[in-house]
Amino acid sequence: MTNPTLLQLMAKATTFPLSRDWEIRIDEGNFETNQRVVYVNHTSKKVQLTCPPRSNPGVELYPTDQMPHYRGCMTSLVKYIERHNDLHSKLLQLILVQNTAAELSKSNRNIATAELNQNLETSVLDSTHIVMTTLGSSGSKTLEGVSQFSVIVIDEAAQCSEPSMLPALQLGSSHCVLVGDPQQLPATIFSMSGRETKYDRSLFQRLEEAGHPVNMLNTQYRMHPKISSFPRRIFYDGSLVDGPNVCKPDYGGDLSMTIRANFRHFQPFTILDLESTEERDGTSLSNKTEANLALHLFSNLRETTKVSRMAIITPYQQQVILLKNIFQGEPYMLECT
Repeated sequence: MTNPTLLQLMAKATTFPLSRDWEIRIDEGNFETNQRVVYVNHTSKKVQLTCPPRSNPGVELYPTDQMPHYRGCMTSLVKYIERHNDLHSKLLQLILVQNTAAELSKSNRNIATAELNQNLETSVLDSTHIVMTTLGSSGSKTLEGVSQFSVIVIDEAAQCSEPSMLPALQLGSSHCVLVGDPQQLPATIFSMSGRETKYDRSLFQRLEEAGHPVNMLNTQYRMHPKISSFPRRIFYDGSLVDGPNVCKPDYGGDLSMTIRANFRHFQPFTILDLESTEERDGTSLSNKTEANLALHLFSNLRETTKVSRMAIITPYQQQVILLKNIFQGEPYMLECT
């Protein structure tokens, strides 16, 4: 008897959930002749062939699919299917190799080898439950040959142009889930005519503007409330909610408390207005005064907090180069990007 049949028998053994005293099992000793289930009471240590009555109100219930014997049969079935799929995939790959070997004498070896590699990749992808790829790679010949996926999930969907999504969309057969934030940076488009024709508008944004339902995940778990206050007011019309973890007084750990104790004017979100002059190099900018201030802040924080790693983020490549030169020789791990 196959595992699906066993699961069906147990699922049909009762039309209502039993209490946790009971468990439904297959009568394995007599299954070849009777093909029936038994009801085991773990409290009274009794076994019976008839379904027990409904439990009294308030008694904790035990759905059939949560019972150990049912879950064991389900696990065995899943493993059987996985073994079958694995053997089927290897058999297909063997057939591909055999067919290619037969063609080697009739065609160019390099062409045949390239086709074999592509066919093997397609075969592997066809036997895989989850495939991760970039939008650019989703249009490759290897993926063109695979069976369509039931669900396509596109991450950062608000940061890519609509045409760049098309190769990925053709891989789906039933559902497409777009995950992104249209309030963040859109796709980078250098052509002014492209911007005028809304080439930089994502499919996510277009569907949202057309009235397609959008589910907003409105809770953030990273930023201190004083940091999230700005994007909440400016970009999200107050709908962004702070998670309970960032609202705790000790959020940020010992480092945060040490900084607040030694630098009274340093808040979780601090803006320093520095009078300085920028220098341009092509399309990039640098500011030596600000770079020296960064070194000064780093030195003070290092001495006070004993932290060994810090990060400095700037939007300009020339400023990154300048910071690395100024910080050259510092015996600490510093990331400038």
